[in-house]
Amino acid sequence: LKQTRRLQPYSVLSPAMPEFKMHEAFSGESGGEAEEHKTKGNDAFKAQNWDEAIKHYNKAIQLDPKQASFYSNRAACWSSKGNHDSALSDAKKCLEADPGFIKGYSRKAKALFDLGKLDEAEVGYKEGLEKEPSNAGCISGLADVKKAKEARRSASPWG
Repeated sequence: LKQTRRLQPYSVLSPAMPEFKMHEAFSGESGGEAEEHKTKGNDAFKAQNWDEAIKHYNKAIQLDPKQASFYSNRAACWSSKGNHDSALSDAKKCLEADPGFIKGYSRKAKALFDLGKLDEAEVGYKEGLEKEPSNAGCISGLADVKKAKEARRSASPWG
């Protein structure tokens, strides 16, 4: 007969298992801290301190990268600074994080509008209105796009 050795459970073989702590981004405990940074970012935004606001939104995103509002708020900062490419990038990230976050559509369309991409901006505002037909930001943005298109047509020698 062949003798079989029984293996002992891990705890018997190694009685002192090191204690591991999960990184705050994965533990679920960072939500409060992320919200604190969002609040500080909002305060800096209201004071028109765009760079300070961006720093706080960056930290909030680092702590909770799935929160759409953080990207949306940072997009507003970039837009206020005139960095429309970064605003567009953050608006897209916002919508990737939460396709139902309506402000993401208006942020994306505003960035496209500011980049002179009126047709794409119009599509962006219409996408937002498909989700929420009474959204004031998308309604006024769409009106701005139509005025800008009309002004372009009037200025063009070809009509």
